[in-house]
Amino acid sequence: MKMIPPVVVESTESNAERRLFRLLEKTELDRQAAALHSVDLPRHVYKRMGEIDFVVLSRAGVLVCEVKGGRVRRDADGMWHFTNRHGETNTKPEGPFKQGSSAMWSLHNDLRDKLNRTTFNEISFGYCVILPDIEWTADSVDTPADLVIDASYFAGASEIGEPLKQLLARWQRTNGIGDMSAETLDTVRNVLRASFDLVPSLGIRARGLSARLESLTEEQYSALDWVEDADRLLFAGGAGTGKTMLALEVARREAVRGARVLLTCQSPVLAAYLQTRAEGGTVVAALDDAEDVVEAEGRRFDVVVVDEAQDVFSLHGVSMLDAVVEGGYEQGRWRCFYDLNNQAGLFGTFEVEAFEMLREAAQTVPLRRNCRNTKPVVLQTQTVTAADLGTPMTGEGPAPTFARPSDVEDEATMLGAELRRLSEAGVAPGDITVLMGPAAPSPVELLERREGIRLHRLTAKNSGGWPPDRTVAVAIEDFKGFENDFVLVCGLDAIDGSQREKALVYVAMSRARIGLWLAVPPGQSQRFDDIRKQNLELVLAAREAAR
Repeated sequence: MKMIPPVVVESTESNAERRLFRLLEKTELDRQAAALHSVDLPRHVYKRMGEIDFVVLSRAGVLVCEVKGGRVRRDADGMWHFTNRHGETNTKPEGPFKQGSSAMWSLHNDLRDKLNRTTFNEISFGYCVILPDIEWTADSVDTPADLVIDASYFAGASEIGEPLKQLLARWQRTNGIGDMSAETLDTVRNVLRASFDLVPSLGIRARGLSARLESLTEEQYSALDWVEDADRLLFAGGAGTGKTMLALEVARREAVRGARVLLTCQSPVLAAYLQTRAEGGTVVAALDDAEDVVEAEGRRFDVVVVDEAQDVFSLHGVSMLDAVVEGGYEQGRWRCFYDLNNQAGLFGTFEVEAFEMLREAAQTVPLRRNCRNTKPVVLQTQTVTAADLGTPMTGEGPAPTFARPSDVEDEATMLGAELRRLSEAGVAPGDITVLMGPAAPSPVELLERREGIRLHRLTAKNSGGWPPDRTVAVAIEDFKGFENDFVLVCGLDAIDGSQREKALVYVAMSRARIGLWLAVPPGQSQRFDDIRKQNLELVLAAREAAR
């Protein structure tokens, strides 16, 4: 049975829940059946907040499972006593049957409000009590034995399909409802899954100095489903489609299962950042250093996850991947997250032959939904670069500003004015990043010397502490994989020059979540306007064709 999430939540202390999780993993009810672990109920029927231990979903219905490990007994006065494996006893007036029933009705009411009536009326709801450590001998009106899966089912069991089928059939008879359609089951699963399956967020919102949790989009759920079923995957998506967030989550899930996992990329700055975000014992190293790790430990990695993989699409990069993953690049288990929108080759050389070698060995999963940039940032990045950033998920925001300096001194003056404007508008310093192009002299350095200020620099030594509490200035290529609310871009040599220059503009503009300011290279205003007009026509034509 498909488990959601596919690994036991790390905060799960209940040994009984962990045992049940392992049995459900091996249980088959029907092809679409799934079990959701630890489902929050923000609208419980009588509690401020509730939680369901497990929800089993199958064509036969929705079954809420209340799990109680250890010893369970009820006194004549109606009080329940729960004794855990450490001998500690907890006494409550509410027992597992009441908890299961109330959770079922809370879920029933929540789905009733979220689904159309036709879909909702197909669903048979039920609940059960699971007691892995004791045999349940009581059978009364409010503690019916036919709703219990007890220790007699768990002893030596490798799966738990038969008692679950009996319970689902029992509730179908009670409710007078048959099997739901495959479409209805998918709808129910997606509604429930989106309400609780959360992953650590890469993006830090304005004034956000600690990571928040963000719901995955349905597309990203689908991407994680691919991870469960395939050994070699290429995830293709433009900037802002959640690739780094997914790479971290994929690595975490593989490591929690016990695999030896390498999370890697080409940039040492990004690797240092990922090191502070990786969980579950994942090894993080820049790809050029990963082979040293393998040689030092005398064994290759079970799984390799590559972020910003377009940087390693070369024969050298494929050779490195082949050397560090068990089974090599043709037979090993690896996941590459990449973006070929104008930024391949910022680190090293992109080689078509190497890319084709990986494509032949793997399946490709597209990521099309942009979960980073506001609509104005997406549109203006498209008009300047002609890149596909995907469909924006976030709403309206301020229009990007394109400054038109006459020379580098003027550009430094405009940059200083924009920094002061944001400060006066109440934007926190840490929510602003200045991205520096290769132009010399640098507008940032001119500004610093002239006004006696010093912007913080981002390096491999301090990137693990991102986000900072000060405004950061960093070379554009070193900010791949990062983002901030407000991004100021300066020091560009050209807008429509070499492939590298195009890549720099694309990477720089796509880092902005909310506000974007870009200084057009002096003397290139007319060319810049021509490019935007030409690309806007292409963008609008593509949108019209997609309707």
